[in-house]
Amino acid sequence: EGTCVVVLEATVHLIPSPPCRTLVVAGYVDAATAADHVTDVLEHRPLGLEGVDDKLIEDMTVLGLHKHDLSQLPPGNGYLVIEVGGDSKDEAEERGRAIIRSLEKAGGGLRGTKLYDDRESEQHIWAVREAGLGATAFIPGKADTHEGWEDSAVPPERLGEYLRKLRALTDRYGYESAVYGHYGQGCVHARWNFDLTSADGVRTWRRFLDEAADLVLSLGGSLS
Repeated sequence: EGTCVVVLEATVHLIPSPPCRTLVVAGYVDAATAADHVTDVLEHRPLGLEGVDDKLIEDMTVLGLHKHDLSQLPPGNGYLVIEVGGDSKDEAEERGRAIIRSLEKAGGGLRGTKLYDDRESEQHIWAVREAGLGATAFIPGKADTHEGWEDSAVPPERLGEYLRKLRALTDRYGYESAVYGHYGQGCVHARWNFDLTSADGVRTWRRFLDEAADLVLSLGGSLS
């Protein structure tokens, strides 16, 4: 991002951008279980693979940014949002159905799936996901949330393990946050309710950062 190095020249590998796209949402018992199935989806080479949990959906509903009648999400408390493409809508939808069949065969905590064939619903789901980090900073009736552990990442095949261990760690500290992110890259976004206004709160936050950093590095990940 320009803070450590300036790139003067680069060679990039371009990939086709299919003209037609379809969205699949798979609901699981929780976010960590959804993350367990990231590698299953990656085998189908999706264009996009994001993850959200039920807390993000709840927060967005409180803020009036999520309309259940528009999204009609499948049952679940953790979701994979999967985008596939093709040269035609039929081709894109068949790729989506192939992913659904694969996930249903795998089972493992799957609560439901849905293929979206209308643009309005697709755009609504993407809007909820993309608004997450900024919109959840100030939720009426809840403590303010902050950056400070909002962009950690681990290898995608270890994402479910990481989310379980991260949740256990934050529960021990009494921290809460919606958890979502670029699951296809193993990247997790969150805004936690750190107490940064008292000396004890800041000391506690620093202890948490030490433990959280040790956790993500132990799984071969990175932190920001």
